[in-house]
Amino acid sequence: MTRSPTPRSITSILRGICGLLAVTGTVVTADADAKDIHVHTAINLTFVPQEVHAVVGDRIVWTNDSRVRHEVAFSANPTDSGERRLIRQLPANRTVSIVVSRPGSYDYACRWHGMWGKIVVEDKPER
Repeated sequence: MTRSPTPRSITSILRGICGLLAVTGTVVTADADAKDIHVHTAINLTFVPQEVHAVVGDRIVWTNDSRVRHEVAFSANPTDSGERRLIRQLPANRTVSIVVSRPGSYDYACRWHGMWGKIVVEDKPER
């Protein structure tokens, strides 16, 4: 006998797919209020700005303006991707992005070059 999926399991599956798309750089959002927040790598090996504030659903976009590869490594995951630790490679002259989906304060770093940054994510305001 085959069981039909429950609404809860369908919701979980859809969240997983959206989280996967979000961390691979594909934006999936129905929220017209969501915005892109840009962070750049600077020539003196820093993320600029080092701290950004976002709301659930916003997309953080890192642009590597340098000639060397960096990484964006989180100790806690601000997305719904299901990964315990979130690490994204940031090749020279490229971008990488995530859509934040969990309120909190998240530190990240390029462990290769001692660069660090922080994202503070707040819940969406009630309408």
